[in-house]
Amino acid sequence: MRLNRRTKKKDIYVISTPKRPVPLEHYLYAGREMYKIVDAGGKWLGTGYKDAGEALRRKQDKEREAAGLAPIQRMGARGGRGTAAQQPQRGRGGAGGGARGGGARGGTPQRGSPAPRGGGGSHMGSSGPRSHQQQDKNLWVHLVGHLKKKNLLPVVIFTFSKKRCEENAGTLSSTDLCDAKERSEVHLVWEKALGRLKGTDKKLPQIARMRDLLSRGIGVHHGGLLPIVKEVVEILFARGLVKVLFATETFAMGVNMPARSVVFSGIRKHDGKSFRDLLPGEYTQMSGRAGRRGLDETGVVIIVSGDELPDTGTLNRMMLGIPNKLQSQFRLTYNMILNLLRVEALKVEEMIKRSFSENASQSQLPEQQKRVLQLEQDIKKLPKFDCETCLQDAYLYYDFSSEYVHLNRKILDLAGTGRLGSGRVVVLRDTHFSGNLAIFLKNATEGKPGERLYYALALVDEETKSRPKAQEPPSIPPKWLKHVESIEGGTYELVEIPLSSIYMLTNKFVKVDVKAIAQDHRISVMQEAVGQLATFASEWSTGSEIEEIEWLKGKGHSIDVQDALQNRAGIEKSLGRMVCVHCAEFDEHYALLHRQMVLQNEIGRIKFELSDQNLELLPDYEQRIQVLKDLRLIDDNQTVLLKGRVACEINSVNELILTEVILDNMLAPYEPEEVVALLSCFLFQDKTEATPQIPDKLKAGQDEITKLADRVGRRQLANKVADPDFSAKLKFGLVEVVYEWARGMPFDQITDLTDVAEGTIVRVITRLDETCREVRDAARVIGDGDLFRKMEEAQVKIKRDMSHEEAYRIEQETAERLTKARKLSLIVDLDQTVVHATVDPTVGEWMAQGEPNPNYGALKDVARFVLADGSSPDGCWYYIKPRPGLADFLRKLSAKYEMHVYTMGTRAYATEVCNAIDPDGSLFAGRILSRDESGSMTQKNIERLFPVDQSMVVIIDDRADVWNTHQNNLVKVIPYDFFVGIGDINAGLLPKQQNALELPPARTQARVCTQT
Repeated sequence: MRLNRRTKKKDIYVISTPKRPVPLEHYLYAGREMYKIVDAGGKWLGTGYKDAGEALRRKQDKEREAAGLAPIQRMGARGGRGTAAQQPQRGRGGAGGGARGGGARGGTPQRGSPAPRGGGGSHMGSSGPRSHQQQDKNLWVHLVGHLKKKNLLPVVIFTFSKKRCEENAGTLSSTDLCDAKERSEVHLVWEKALGRLKGTDKKLPQIARMRDLLSRGIGVHHGGLLPIVKEVVEILFARGLVKVLFATETFAMGVNMPARSVVFSGIRKHDGKSFRDLLPGEYTQMSGRAGRRGLDETGVVIIVSGDELPDTGTLNRMMLGIPNKLQSQFRLTYNMILNLLRVEALKVEEMIKRSFSENASQSQLPEQQKRVLQLEQDIKKLPKFDCETCLQDAYLYYDFSSEYVHLNRKILDLAGTGRLGSGRVVVLRDTHFSGNLAIFLKNATEGKPGERLYYALALVDEETKSRPKAQEPPSIPPKWLKHVESIEGGTYELVEIPLSSIYMLTNKFVKVDVKAIAQDHRISVMQEAVGQLATFASEWSTGSEIEEIEWLKGKGHSIDVQDALQNRAGIEKSLGRMVCVHCAEFDEHYALLHRQMVLQNEIGRIKFELSDQNLELLPDYEQRIQVLKDLRLIDDNQTVLLKGRVACEINSVNELILTEVILDNMLAPYEPEEVVALLSCFLFQDKTEATPQIPDKLKAGQDEITKLADRVGRRQLANKVADPDFSAKLKFGLVEVVYEWARGMPFDQITDLTDVAEGTIVRVITRLDETCREVRDAARVIGDGDLFRKMEEAQVKIKRDMSHEEAYRIEQETAERLTKARKLSLIVDLDQTVVHATVDPTVGEWMAQGEPNPNYGALKDVARFVLADGSSPDGCWYYIKPRPGLADFLRKLSAKYEMHVYTMGTRAYATEVCNAIDPDGSLFAGRILSRDESGSMTQKNIERLFPVDQSMVVIIDDRADVWNTHQNNLVKVIPYDFFVGIGDINAGLLPKQQNALELPPARTQARVCTQT
């Protein structure tokens, strides 16, 4: 919420409940019975878990006895881990057979799929005497019957595989959960929805399979379904006509449809890298579908057991554990970087700051800035450091001293632990000790992560013992630690210290009873040991230096230790030759200098944390910038080159590879249907075990794309951009399918070419249309007319889906309606075309002054508003000046045109402007397309409004460079400038005028025709 408050510039109020309105009860399903393991209060029930284990063992013994096998000899009851139910769900076999690739169609092997391997990879394990298929069938038949008997329907059964959802639903072939009335209602909904499909599409295997399932109250919901089928399933489930729904995890994420109960077929999933247990947050999200508010007292969550129960630790963490904290998913892309480099109004660093990953640091910005001001005031309050002797080299002395301390710690880190033994006399120096002698005793507990602590008995005075640890390093110059003062009335402290607190290892040992001191805390033993320390302190305080351990004595010394010792010795000599040490008040002056430097270092640390250099994603940004330079998308000054402008057009797929494909002219020798087939490798991401029959020409193209991907991948690897298996992301499993689709093969025949679900095929084809449009726009940028026309033809060849036909039907109806009314369609730009906008508060002041202000007459028709969506800073008023004669102009146009607004402003902004120039809505009637819906921040596309036919459309705009296509439809007007020096208020997102693309000449300063 702090992120929303920071980005929206206003308070955000969150309403939450401390507990679920419908509490959940969690069960294990074992031996055809349910055993409660967590009650509605969130209490773990160990007896339920134990009973489930006993039931599972009895079931296994009965199965073995029925098969004539001896019972399993067990050493004792235990909950196992890694049941087959939770193991990776492997295999492509169908519910009726074992052939890989044919499961979705009744077990019939598809062309190109491997030979049958048997089994189908059941999730129930492999130790039972019966086949996996029979176990699965019995499991779901008995479980659904059990839930029906217990009145626990409707149920959502989560399965982490699209194929397994289909197979599990197929095992209920003899189960019917609907009565005659419900079947009739299902039939009506189904037939009404499928009325939008063509005759051949109604014969698709998925359509026939789902019709049968839904008529019996059983449904399937996953990403492989056709969009229309998925919509029907959701409608029927919401109406209570689907009683059993096999679904993947996505059903819990985007669809708010609770059920009476939820079943997990397993608690392990593949996260894209490996198989793992469900996280608490994932389990909570899916199990939260159980329990309907106002209908159920409790929701029931059931975990299906395999041959062994999940262990108690896994279940406890998953059901009762704390969900993981939210992590930012914001990632920089090359397309984003390139587009931001073209816009001066917004830097990449500003975009990163607005992300959730920077929320913690950015939310503390005001407090940290106040802290810097306070520290600067503290420095000013310090006594003036004006000693002429110390000023000569005191600052250099301080720097050398800091390096001396650093080298000491380095030596200890490299070789100190091997020299530390019980009884070794050491010198301590940290935020608490200031050169105190101590006796090293033994290892203690762990401190901070990765930090080892040690017991030490230190000789201290009462002042040191009573004071708390300081928050900054001691101010004693390290040179003075070669001598120590005798402590009168010295006492002791038994402490745990890290290695970094030990400043020096002496060559002295004290014989001590470590156990008596560190564990038994015997005072007499401590006092005896401290007495020996006091003797050493008196000896060293008389003038003799502390004798340090001989680091180079013996063998096996690393070069790093020798270098550190040599550098330390050089610094020690330099310290002794400095002038400041001869000052009579050097100790006081050094302490003053130390305080000043500590404050300055703290200011520097805070400023670095607040700077762009501390942004978490900045290293990734810099690495990606270097990749863009290596591939010549930008120059050394980070100016976007022609190649980079091509990449800016690519949003739907990998922009780097596709840019290389376009500029290498790789698509030139291919026909449109071959081009879309090759482009499918950028969009298809699922697995397929069917081997596509690809023509040799397309195989050559596949090899070329793979080589280009390898080349780009090597560039990324050289610059340490984290994108592993770069070329492996290209999947060519749908090349044959898309090729035949573009050639006009019926959909029901296309499904025989692959084991990929119909919904996945449609989704890839739909996204291919967007990719084709982007390649077409890129062709216009580089002036490749052949590629431009080829991609337009490719779009026509793949537009066979229902959305295109629906768009065609709607446009046909619109065209007929406008023809009868003798009208055309007119697209109207707002800013500098029909209005001029500003946010200059001076305009508001002039308007408030009224007639006394000399500008009042020109401001009479200026409208003003504040955006209600919070996208503008609080109190930011927009002032809108209509073009002279606009009202009469639009009124005349409305008689001959149906007008649409197309603006690069936000929808909230466009709506307010339309309210000002069209208060009754009679001109535009809500027909607004803003940058929120247009799909591009820099270009306009007429096909966003009219995807099929643009012949009856006229455009008026003050800029031609934002219209890459359909220049013949454009009437360019002279920009309207009323507020001096403002220009287009939305120009920050548009390309600079001087860098605008070279486009065919548009008609300028023309009047829009008012006659059809």
